[in-house]
Amino acid sequence: MGELDSIAVIGAGRLGAALSAALRAAGLRVDGPLGRGADPGAAAAGIVLLCVPDGEIAAAAAAVRPGPLVGHCSGATGLAPLAGHEGFALHPLMTVPAGAPPSVFAGAGCAIDGATPRALAAASGIAERLGMRVTRVAEADRAAYHAAASIASNFLVTLEAAA
Repeated sequence: MGELDSIAVIGAGRLGAALSAALRAAGLRVDGPLGRGADPGAAAAGIVLLCVPDGEIAAAAAAVRPGPLVGHCSGATGLAPLAGHEGFALHPLMTVPAGAPPSVFAGAGCAIDGATPRALAAASGIAERLGMRVTRVAEADRAAYHAAASIASNFLVTLEAAA
């Protein structure tokens, strides 16, 4: 599958750990989750997937050597912080609990975008391998998408609690 043959996951939090386990269970070779300061280039990965806080995406991307596709998992952030790389966004539309099983992503929605057709195909390929339902969210629509997702998720819980 080209780039999907080897993925380095940067970020050892809940999302990085869950994505690493799920990608392995889907039969992909995964290096990670790797922590701060890791060198994803050492693994010769075709894709580097950043599962870091939104404010750290640009710095984490800048630390990746040129060559691999570089993606992030933020719902609110566009592709600009990935400048210098062929970038993509892959945002699972869900909360990932600690210790989630590899099947946690199956059936979940996933917003993707890509700076190039190859990057977009990689984002779509990752989501589909995990059983997610893919929707492309263009750069111009990202803020509205994130606001709607936050309202649907956070306010629904609040409304249910109030009821």
